[in-house]
Amino acid sequence: MEHSTALEVQHSKENAAMIEGVEHSASGPDREVECQADMERLMRQIITEANMQGWGSIEALNAMEVVLRKLHLTYAEDPGPGSAPLVSELDPSSDANNGAP
Repeated sequence: MEHSTALEVQHSKENAAMIEGVEHSASGPDREVECQADMERLMRQIITEANMQGWGSIEALNAMEVVLRKLHLTYAEDPGPGSAPLVSELDPSSDANNGAP
């Protein structure tokens, strides 16, 4: 099991409340727009973080698209957030799925 550094733990705590939550009713006309605004803000933060770690913006966006497609398929099969497999479990080329040590 990987251990988090103090900086990673602090970063995680700072980002834990990044989603602002729904301001309108569950069926309100602005619900989807609010969700998109929250997701865009978060995705821009992820891209900025990726840039600081040496990844290009387009590289990060391409990776995000692949991950989002995989997650979309996973949640379409089982919408329960607690039971979705990790992206690495969905990747047939990952070491966990091909018997590599």
